[in-house]
Amino acid sequence: MNDGSICKASMSHLCQLYASEKDNYIKMAPCLTYKALHPSNLERQNVKLVLKTFDEKTIIALDTFGNNTNTDMSGTTKFMKIILRLWKILNVKSTGKGRRKCDTDMDPIRHADDSNVVFLREVYIWLVQWEALHHRVRHGRLSNETLFALKHTVATFVELIKYLFDELHVSYVLTGKFQTDCSEFRFSQHRQLSGANYHVSVQEIKEPEKKIEGDQYVAHYVDLSWKYFNPRLSDQN
Repeated sequence: MNDGSICKASMSHLCQLYASEKDNYIKMAPCLTYKALHPSNLERQNVKLVLKTFDEKTIIALDTFGNNTNTDMSGTTKFMKIILRLWKILNVKSTGKGRRKCDTDMDPIRHADDSNVVFLREVYIWLVQWEALHHRVRHGRLSNETLFALKHTVATFVELIKYLFDELHVSYVLTGKFQTDCSEFRFSQHRQLSGANYHVSVQEIKEPEKKIEGDQYVAHYVDLSWKYFNPRLSDQN
């Protein structure tokens, strides 16, 4: 990854691959769709759509397509491999995921010098070197906000994993447990209760919060009442 070479990744390579087989019944990249390549501003936050692009089958298909058309797409495939492996390492939520998927990138991290931790360090160095090239934003580099967030996330995970092993002496680390899904779900509730408005105001957060808490209060006592009138259910729990 950090061999000093400068590679170019282009979205046009994926568009060429999609156009070449969009009418075929049998495709090398079945996950690659028009919607995945041309998402709306809101759909760009859809993880499932992103994973249709950063998919192992798509990477292999792109490599094969480049060889068949004598087009250098190695930079694009290298970039996709880095991002896909990074995604796998940072989204491990169970100890048996790597075994089920037959993929060591999905194994839990068991020590501070684990191969996946070494990869995270290499990714951070790669991002710093990429930033040092001083390309224009969106012309050969990520946006300032995306680049900062990615560097910060990777560096934080490296330090967090080291701390957990050195100070807390844990047996393993499941990186996917460090997430904001609960906060995102709460925010989605505020959005829906505010007329599906994405940019909610402070007032629009305060008002739905009362309804959400009320619904949780009612649900809690309905559950208790159900158990009270159904002793068998209480005994099972």
